[in-house]
Amino acid sequence: MTRENAIAFIENSDSEFFRYGDLGYVTSKANALEDIQNMEDEVWGDGDVLEAEQAFNEEGEQDHLYYEEAVKILNNAQWKMEPIAELMDDEIRETLHNEISPCSDLLFVEIYLEQHEKKYGVKFDFS
Repeated sequence: MTRENAIAFIENSDSEFFRYGDLGYVTSKANALEDIQNMEDEVWGDGDVLEAEQAFNEEGEQDHLYYEEAVKILNNAQWKMEPIAELMDDEIRETLHNEISPCSDLLFVEIYLEQHEKKYGVKFDFS
């Protein structure tokens, strides 16, 4: 599916959640649209988009959606990634950078929060 087809598919879908590309997480319709719209065609390649009626992960468990927490963290940092990145786990940050960039700062932080909690068992604290 081309990037343009993916955007049209999401825009015309009644689903509120999507899974796309090589990413194994579910994200909101708004986030999926923003990310795919901001990608270069070469980055998107020939990816797929799947509707997700509810936010479930690959194990069939309900996914945590970290959107509101990510917005709060970005607001506290005045939407600048540098102060947030300095507090992030280097391994998680670099892995995400290699796997999902380019993407919006919001999506990056949202996925980082999920990965941080999985690795450490506690939520990321940006105070």
